Amino acid sequence: SICLVQQPRSIKIPERNKYFKVVDDVIFRKEMADLISYRNCTKQEYEVPNSVTNIDCNKFHGCSGLKLITIPDSVKEIGPYAFSICKRLVSMAIPGTIEVLGPDPFTGCAELSEIRIVGESKNFKMVDGVLFNKEMTRLIWCSPEKSGNYEVSHTIWSIDEEAFRFHKKLTSISIPYTITKIGGRAFEECTS
Repeated sequence: SICLVQQPRSIKIPERNKYFKVVDDVIFRKEMADLISYRNCTKQEYEVPNSVTNIDCNKFHGCSGLKLITIPDSVKEIGPYAFSICKRLVSMAIPGTIEVLGPDPFTGCAELSEIRIVGESKNFKMVDGVLFNKEMTRLIWCSPEKSGNYEVSHTIWSIDEEAFRFHKKLTSISIPYTITKIGGRAFEECTS
């Protein structure tokens, strides 16, 4: 898998290349099952093609112009930091077909206020604006609209990086003894 932290602004691939293709400044493996690099960061909306099954690590990293990404049911895996630093991303619908959601997929998404799971999910669930794995052992993301006091369930073992970052309405967070991992900047810029 190709995992670039800082992706180049422009990549050119000749049409005769047997392994990769470019469609609207987006690089895919030739069969278009893997999205390799999204560089069209000036677009506000992007619809991932139905052929894609995997969005690997950092693929939308730093795309500060994106506000809406539509992910089809064909996608089974979203890699680590897949949407990191998409500063203007406000809403995301995750298909219930997702089997793997890598660590910290939404880190640095300061405007992200809504994540929805579309359809039945065997692997993830939303509970009152908080995204968890199905077993409720991993807290992935919490809506910045959540206010007052929040008590992390005793079933939770880990809190993803920046899971509560930019939360200006929470006044306190209670963490149980069961927590074994807290990701970096999990509570940064919580100003209440």
